Amino acid sequence: MKKLFAVMGATGHIGRVLVQELLKAGHEVRAIGRDAQKLEALRAQGAAVVSAAFDDVTRLTKAFSGCDGVFVMIPPDYAADDPGVFQDRIGEGIREALLSSQARKILNLSSVGAQHAEGTGPIKGLHRQESRLNSLPGADVLHLRPCFFMQNFFWSVPAIRERGVIASALKGDLPLWMVSTDDIGRQAAQLLAQGAFEGKSVFEFVGPRPLSQIEATRLLGAALKMADLKYVQLSYADEEKALQGAGMKAGIVRLFVEMHRGANEGLIVPTQTLRPEQKGTITFESFAREFAEAFQAHAVTV
Repeated sequence: MKKLFAVMGATGHIGRVLVQELLKAGHEVRAIGRDAQKLEALRAQGAAVVSAAFDDVTRLTKAFSGCDGVFVMIPPDYAADDPGVFQDRIGEGIREALLSSQARKILNLSSVGAQHAEGTGPIKGLHRQESRLNSLPGADVLHLRPCFFMQNFFWSVPAIRERGVIASALKGDLPLWMVSTDDIGRQAAQLLAQGAFEGKSVFEFVGPRPLSQIEATRLLGAALKMADLKYVQLSYADEEKALQGAGMKAGIVRLFVEMHRGANEGLIVPTQTLRPEQKGTITFESFAREFAEAFQAHAVTV
């Protein structure tokens, strides 16, 4: 049966796949994004596009109204002076629009670790958003909590090119579940289309297996044909200096370092017994080949 869905962040890594999967299944989609030009590619594929700031309650309300399901998310803003304030402003706008539109089936993009109110960097803002959306009366809300994105390694491209290393404050031997954003988009489409969730609930989602930073670096090095590619674990202070040196604002730098500390201390891990449907199918080896192709073609995006 054909349904109508609204998708925020439609031009992002996850949202783009989500929109495309829903369209392929024969559904109607309102693709919501902040960049009208980027939305045109989705319009060409059959989506109705809505260009809107994510705190524009009026436009979001109109986009959400009459939909069988709504996918919501708080995008990152690396230019924000206070990322937490930004997250809360966007999050409150989304809540108001959902309330005004009387949306009843809501899939919210959150993160593994969002059960914690402190100690997880930017994930703290997603914890607050989960609480916000859980207050919506009469709405069924499913919080989709994926783990570490494989695509995060694209941030390491400058260090690979310039110094032949991947570096962060994450422990080199710490096993982390890693998942492709393509898998997340496909899973989101399935959850939204089925609409089987009721009440307020959580769905954690991971990749095929956990990997350490050292193992992931080895696999990327093999794909890049860089046998000497190394992982370097930075101190928290050195990571802060490196991120600031890369031009990141102090507020987001502090949150990133806190997130890595939280991961090292075991705060950012799945809490559910993972069923087969909670694991993606794209392996890190497959992602590494994609990474190498983009790296060699100088077509890297994050």
